[in-house]
Amino acid sequence: MDEFILKLIAFYQRVISPRKGYRCAYGVLHHTHGCSGAVKHIIQQKGIIAGWHDIRQRFADCHEAAQTLRARRLSEDEDESERKNKRRERAEWCCDMGTTPADCVPSECPDVSCPEIPFPDVSCPCDCSWSGVLLRRKKR
Repeated sequence: MDEFILKLIAFYQRVISPRKGYRCAYGVLHHTHGCSGAVKHIIQQKGIIAGWHDIRQRFADCHEAAQTLRARRLSEDEDESERKNKRRERAEWCCDMGTTPADCVPSECPDVSCPEIPFPDVSCPCDCSWSGVLLRRKKR
């Protein structure tokens, strides 16, 4: 029975796993081989019956790793959203002032053109590592 399960795992690793488009969460989180490799190793070392507890534990650990990765991704998405909102608010303030450094203008500020101005606008609070080019709001 162990040999049959090992052949099924080998088939999964060669045929199915490369086509599914994602990796085992445990393997991603801990930078190690995935669940199929771990289960294969457990069966080779202990057999399916003696290794059953370890196999179940590995899948439980993988589930926990997936939850951890999901929470990190949500946290990163929230952080990115917050950074975008801050950039947008800063750029809108700069747009309202009439001129902004190039890096301050988000794509959400479509009424801005790009004439070159030879000096920085010190009234703009955007600290965008002065690049030598300022943007001025289009006249409507």
